[in-house]
Amino acid sequence: MPITSIGMETILLKAAYIAIVDSTTILIKSMQFVDVGGLASDALTATVGIPGAPITGTVLNDVYYILRKYNSSKIEDMETVSKYTIISIVFVAIICILINGNTEVVAEGSKWVSKGDALNRMGNFSQAITAYDTALKIDPKDKQAWVSKGDALNRMGNFSQAITAYDTALKIDPNYVNALDGKGWSLNELGKYTQAIIYLDKALKIDPNHLDGLVFKAQALYNIGNYTGAKYYSDKAFDIDPKSPALKRLPEVFRKAQ
Repeated sequence: MPITSIGMETILLKAAYIAIVDSTTILIKSMQFVDVGGLASDALTATVGIPGAPITGTVLNDVYYILRKYNSSKIEDMETVSKYTIISIVFVAIICILINGNTEVVAEGSKWVSKGDALNRMGNFSQAITAYDTALKIDPKDKQAWVSKGDALNRMGNFSQAITAYDTALKIDPNYVNALDGKGWSLNELGKYTQAIIYLDKALKIDPNHLDGLVFKAQALYNIGNYTGAKYYSDKAFDIDPKSPALKRLPEVFRKAQ
């Protein structure tokens, strides 16, 4: 199956990049052969230039021996690093294939989520859910698709099913704000206001200005008789975006005239 974690793809790409850079660096170093003849001639010239130095082939022989041994080890390095480079290139090729496959899968799933969102806005909730289900068959770990499905189920009045969808999203990401406030919305509709506040508080701790979280918490507090708290959260929501459609969910008494 295609890799589904972008973070893992990034790590693998970095590893492959490092492998190729390292192998290329070693390869370049390995290609730096010593000019045996040139250095030997320089050594002989230097030796002859020293007064009283013996003019023999000893110096030449020693230099040739050392440099042949040095270059021999370099040849072995090149043979090793060439294998290393080939493996690195194959490694990158495989990753590119996996990433390309994953990109196509993500794009296909996003297309169905977008279609579901459009249907949701038009009030075609059943068709929207069908679109989300198609997206989830492509990528079962698409947390936003689960949340969007939950939203559609809430709008149909299927609050318990919506909670199941939100819970699935929270298993994927326990700190996903959209899933936390969505579950708070469902619990409010079921009259479980105290439980709703638990999830809404988690959402607002992560994002204190999350509009839906503020609105749903104002609703919950209003319904348990905490009018001061309800007004605080409804006022905060209004200050963030006085034109937001989310404000229509607020109790009439807490709506401010625009």
